[in-house]
Amino acid sequence: MDLIREAIVDYLELYRDGVIRVDIAKALGLLGDADKFTRTFVSEQVQKLELEGRIRSEEKGRTKVYFPVGHNQPPVAG
Repeated sequence: MDLIREAIVDYLELYRDGVIRVDIAKALGLLGDADKFTRTFVSEQVQKLELEGRIRSEEKGRTKVYFPVGHNQPPVAG
């Protein structure tokens, strides 16, 4: 699991404008044809990384876009 989460973070580092979850799964070869387990597995790993503070997400319409932490972050109101 740790290697997969590292691969997700590494992939996001390459695409600093953000990536949707399905593209993460495709890039890592983890997207099966309508494979509910695979979709759930990728979602869980992305959620864990977000909870750990290693990646972040933004809502863009009805889609979540994921970023490595520290990149393209909006300014903090203060």
